[in-house]
Amino acid sequence: MKKIAPIVVTVLTLFACSGGEGTRLRFNKSKFTQADTLIRDALGTRNYQRALTLADSLEQSGDFSSVRANNYRGDAYSSLGKRVEGKECYWRAMANKDIASRDLWCYQEAGNSLARKLYLDGDYEGALRVAMIVMANIDSLGTDNEANSIGLEALIGYCNQALGKPRQAKENYAQAYRRVSQWLERDTSMMALLWGVETYNSIAAKYLENHEYDEAMRWADRTDSLMPAFTESYGSRFPEGVDTYRATSILIRARAALGQGHKEEAERAYADYNHTDCSQTFGGKICAADYLMDAHRYAEAADCYALADQFMATYYADITLDHIKETYIPKLRANLKAGRKDSALYVARQITELYDSALIRYKSSAATELATVYDTQGKECKIAEQQTDLLRQRLWGIAGVLLLIVTFFAVYDLYRRRARRRLAAAHADLESAHSDLQTAYAKLEETTAAKERIESELRIARGIQMAMVPSAFPHYNGLDLYAEMTPAKEVGGDLYCFVIQGDKLYFCVGDVSGKGVPASLFMAQSVRLFQLFAKEGLMPADIACRMNEELAENNDRGMFVTMFIGLADLSSGRLDYCNCGHNPPVIDGAFLEMEYQNRPLGLWKDLVFQGESVKDIRKCQVLIYTDGLNEAMNPVHERFGDERLIQLMAQSVSLDAQQVISKLSKAVETFREGAEPNDDLTLMLLRIKA
Repeated sequence: MKKIAPIVVTVLTLFACSGGEGTRLRFNKSKFTQADTLIRDALGTRNYQRALTLADSLEQSGDFSSVRANNYRGDAYSSLGKRVEGKECYWRAMANKDIASRDLWCYQEAGNSLARKLYLDGDYEGALRVAMIVMANIDSLGTDNEANSIGLEALIGYCNQALGKPRQAKENYAQAYRRVSQWLERDTSMMALLWGVETYNSIAAKYLENHEYDEAMRWADRTDSLMPAFTESYGSRFPEGVDTYRATSILIRARAALGQGHKEEAERAYADYNHTDCSQTFGGKICAADYLMDAHRYAEAADCYALADQFMATYYADITLDHIKETYIPKLRANLKAGRKDSALYVARQITELYDSALIRYKSSAATELATVYDTQGKECKIAEQQTDLLRQRLWGIAGVLLLIVTFFAVYDLYRRRARRRLAAAHADLESAHSDLQTAYAKLEETTAAKERIESELRIARGIQMAMVPSAFPHYNGLDLYAEMTPAKEVGGDLYCFVIQGDKLYFCVGDVSGKGVPASLFMAQSVRLFQLFAKEGLMPADIACRMNEELAENNDRGMFVTMFIGLADLSSGRLDYCNCGHNPPVIDGAFLEMEYQNRPLGLWKDLVFQGESVKDIRKCQVLIYTDGLNEAMNPVHERFGDERLIQLMAQSVSLDAQQVISKLSKAVETFREGAEPNDDLTLMLLRIKA
């Protein structure tokens, strides 16, 4: 069940970034200053370097205390994946003795974040110590942050359970339940319901890990008791979030029922899980593998684990020892039990290749953390004991992994010995195969001709696709507009389009999921729908709604398109737009800060899309692009990146639209150093003169 964590983290991130309703934004709003708003906006838009710069500057100017500045630094470093630096900042925030009343909530947030990170690192005693210090101070500090209290109470239970103290853990969970119930008696807000559902699901998952299936079922029942009110409050605004929590609870039920020996009930629950949208995501499929392994459905489990490489590449920069233990070892076990020996050998080789780098990172991280805790806490003896215990646990785990790998190779060697004996018998068949080969040679010429016909048809398809996007650009007085599209293959899924209605310019840039012929067909439909609804004079958000309804109809393949839809008034300079999961445009050297990101088009019907506006873009360079620009890679897999893009735009202020597009295209080509393009590239730039 630990693999459920990425799904839950995704949902929590969704709520935390939903315009002020997340856990950090919901509480203590009266404590926020204008400086807090600046740094939180930077964190919310993922501009973490700016958040770090602001924290340093505001602390130096005296606007932020050390507690507040270090809390924000910890958030920024953690979001950048620098967990050691993040924990160091949280330690420093916790180390302050004299805390002003306005900074008490920052102290609690830092303690909460630090305790959770220590728990995820396997330092259960360290996490327990920090959590209990903060819990002991919550009442005396005079704050009313129910979320912190509930989260810390549950976390203390997780630590006690991991340390082999089930009775204490059960008391902690009961106290967390009482706190949720008391909160819901006073306040049935969305945030109270969210914390109730999240807490109950997490506790149920912990009991499931320990094979305590009756307790897991009891907590799943508590989750279900809140789901109607939770769905009513959140369903229209965050349907994907509600669906994910519901899916998590159903999967817990399925595994618990299987553990209780209720196979039919488990199968019904698993069938319900497969009807959720969450089950179709990468994380959802990998989580389903736990149930399939328990149910001895090894081939299906191996199919789910086949997505692990793509999932890890998407969500994690580096593979750790825990990833090897929690994902790759089960993947190896599933392929072995499914009888897929070649796949199992491939996974075993993966593990051996990943193990060295993961162990080096672990040793480096452990040494750095030891120095950090020594510097901030000064408890040399306890640190040494904790690190020794943790290292001993990890080494036992590593030894188990190596033993499994050695066993696998021994079995595989036996398999190959038998295969060599069969090889002698197969030699006779080779003679008859020789005659078949002669026939195959005769067909080769016919196959080559068919291949040439296919390539010719693809070239024709590319020509048709390129003809669907405008190649002539308007000579409207005061308008400088140019765009360019370069597919990564013969045909691609990027698009751009524009329509002029009087002094109104409708324009869009989009990126269809996938590549090749399916993406090009979806792209063609998207261009046609945009032109149709733009000519009706609709606002961008309305165009998005109408396009989504059409594209989602009978979309069994689950394809979608991210799109930026804009409407520029050429006389007043006003820009109305709707961003549907697309990259933020660059306006005058900076990314456009948007309140609404919206979902991509085509995934779910009946979605509501929110529009936004910019008062005046006259004299501004507006660049809209697809991720073939900032995510272009060179031969060593380095990304082109947002920073390089902003630098190029700053150097192009005096150029016209076509010159800017040409400069960006050449910069990407130079950066790739001959590497094949990994994605389609589409660029559009417009400027409205005064």
